[in-house]
Amino acid sequence: MLPDVTPLPLRRLWVTAGAVSALGVALAIELTLVHVRVHINPAARSFCTLSEHVSCDKTALSGYSVFAGVPLSLWGALAYSLLLLLSLWGLRARGSLPVAPFGLIAAFCAVSSLVLAYISSIMLRNLCILCVATWVVDWTLFALAWVMAKRAGLADLRRQIRQAWRAKRPLLLAVVIGVACVAVGLRFIVPEAWGKGRVSRVIPGTKLIDNAARLSPGTRLPSGIDDEGHPYIGSAKPSLTITEFADYQCPHCANAHVEMRELVAKNPAAIRIVHRHFPLDNKCNSLVQRPFHTQACEYAKLAVCASLLGRFWDANDYLFDHGREESPVTAESLAKALGIEPSTLQQCVEKTGAESVKRDVEEGLQLNIQGTPSFVVNGTVYKGQLPEEILAPYD
Repeated sequence: MLPDVTPLPLRRLWVTAGAVSALGVALAIELTLVHVRVHINPAARSFCTLSEHVSCDKTALSGYSVFAGVPLSLWGALAYSLLLLLSLWGLRARGSLPVAPFGLIAAFCAVSSLVLAYISSIMLRNLCILCVATWVVDWTLFALAWVMAKRAGLADLRRQIRQAWRAKRPLLLAVVIGVACVAVGLRFIVPEAWGKGRVSRVIPGTKLIDNAARLSPGTRLPSGIDDEGHPYIGSAKPSLTITEFADYQCPHCANAHVEMRELVAKNPAAIRIVHRHFPLDNKCNSLVQRPFHTQACEYAKLAVCASLLGRFWDANDYLFDHGREESPVTAESLAKALGIEPSTLQQCVEKTGAESVKRDVEEGLQLNIQGTPSFVVNGTVYKGQLPEEILAPYD
């Protein structure tokens, strides 16, 4: 006969499992908030983004952060919620019935964490602190499930699972449906975070679609140097001038770059885009206190020198297309792509490039620019993206 209450040793394990599951839910919710914030606001930077290779934002912006149209963090929240409910059930159950389903879900989470750790370390070459915390939670829950299974002495796992499903099927279905409704609701509220928005097209570490392919065949947009010496593309006599402060290793900037080019292509006689440099690299930007986009200053200098050689916009396209790859863009590789002499470009970088980048960064700091991309229109700074009312007349 089954006892009326859960045995004390097993009860303690269920209490621990419940606490760890609750921690998992909290971590998953925070990861979801990070995911949404960095997708809808390109200027946002989460507290757990510490450097170029220790960044929750980089993970959230990668194509691996979404499964079946829903962020992995929400799937994690669902799994941890189920484990929490099973822990509460275990505290009240007569016998060991909840152990089997708890163990299966915990085992799935533990295996999934190994896959995600491989993707993070090998494919993205990035460490997400919050993700690591969830992996610790996963294996802690699996260890608890293993101990409970040994103490409960389960003889027939399949029977235990069938009994658990029959006993709590309405409750488990309600949790699944509830999380699904939240996910569907968020797709409509913040579609930018689920692959429909402006930043989801770029996966850090990969190239953009060739910019020329985004324009009409044979299109060559007018370009030049403005009165202050900055490169521009678009109208010589614009009705709208947009000054863009950007970083060649910033995925949001890469998307904005494509979108601004499309905007100018539609309105070549009305819109001008002026490019300014604001590398998020502590080697040339005092706003950045620790290593982040470690090649961004060097890439900005390459672009400055390409401008002096009359090839800025070609270099600009190339750096946005290749700036986030593992192998850094060099003066030699850029010169080869542009068809110019590598030594000429390298000499310019060493003698001239840094001063121009320094001026851009200093002016950006005076404008209180905190992230990239940032846009300036008529003296007003817009972080991340331009408001619709400015662009509406040109759509």
